[in-house]
Parts: sequence; structure tokens; C-alpha cells
Amino acid sequence: DSDFSIMEKRFDHAHRRNIRQAMKKNLKVVISDDEAGMKEFYRLHIMTRKKLGVPVQPWKFFRSIQQNLIENDLGFYMLVYHQSTCAAAALFLKWQKTLTYKFGASDISMLDLRPNNILFMEAIRLACEGGYEILDFGKTEKMNLGLRRFKSGWGADELPLTYSYFLKKKKQPNIRSGKSVEILTKVIQYSPTIVCRLIGELLYKYYP
Repeated sequence: DSDFSIMEKRFDHAHRRNIRQAMKKNLKVVISDDEAGMKEFYRLHIMTRKKLGVPVQPWKFFRSIQQNLIENDLGFYMLVYHQSTCAAAALFLKWQKTLTYKFGASDISMLDLRPNNILFMEAIRLACEGGYEILDFGKTEKMNLGLRRFKSGWGADELPLTYSYFLKKKKQPNIRSGKSVEILTKVIQYSPTIVCRLIGELLYKYYP
């Protein structure tokens, strides 16, 4: 509790205000490590990726995470419910003293309840109470200023990430260059969910 109290003082004004608003809505946080939790998360994940216009990871991708990591006590789903409806969800992975926020998703129609603020507050509390030394908020593109502000508002420190690449003999198609990314974004945003999932099955491996 004392560690969380210290961390809580680093929350910015906007997060504190949104947490107060969320608490008035009686949101409930549930920790899950089973397939039911995975299905709730994936339902919201599809909704979120569709809104952003980016390929949806295939079901088998998360099924592999579930079987190889979650079921071996290396991760869990955090779900935020309003009454009986899941409003936000996140997939966390854990290793030794590090808890990593890997994927997050929300029901767009319920964002005014501020479920993500409750989710991250409880994730920080869980990390403190669980004896983790690091809560890794995951990578964020440098130009995504909104998401960077959201994460830094919890007291997170930004660190640069360095990548090394090995050239492949066979050139892979780049679906994030030129006009193709604009076309793909629109197709995903305005297509039925089944089409979005099919696009993910076909193209996600090319989406860095």
C-alpha cells in the first residue's frame, strides 16, 4: 500500500479526475487467466483495431499466447466491467520482477465511463502489491503524442528503444508505405468485422 501511495502521487491531474469519475460508475475490475477472459479481451481488441484501421491479429495468435504464456502463469487479462458488460480489457505479461502491458482494448461506446483509467490504476496497484519492480507500458510511436501523454501521466518514464534488423533474401511487401496504408485503413474501418479479421489473417505478418 505504501508503494502504491507513492506512485499515486505521480498521477497527473487529468488521470485523478477521470479516476474519480470512473469510481462513481461502480466499475468492477476482474483478473482472468482463462479462455473466457481471452474471448472478452479479443472481442474488444477487434473493435479497437477496426476503429484505428489496422489489421487485427489472428485468433490463433492470441490462442498461442493463452496456451504458452497465460496458462503457464506468465500473464493475465485485466477486464473492467460496467454491470455485466466488459468496457475495457488489457493483456499483461509477467516475467520475474517485470509486469508488461502488451495489448489494450475498449468498447468505444463506453469510453465516457473512463474504464481505462480504472484499469491502469489497478494495474499499478497490482504491480506494487505483487512486488514487481517495473511496470512496462510498452512501446509507443514517437509521433503518437496522445498515447505518450496518457502513459506519462501515470508517472511513466520514457526510454528510447533500439532495434536491429537482419535483411531477408526475399523482399517482403511493405503495407505501411505510400498510398497503400491509407487505402487499407479505410477498408478496415468501413468493413464488417469478419472482413477485418480476414484482412488480419492475410496481412498481419507483413505489418511491422
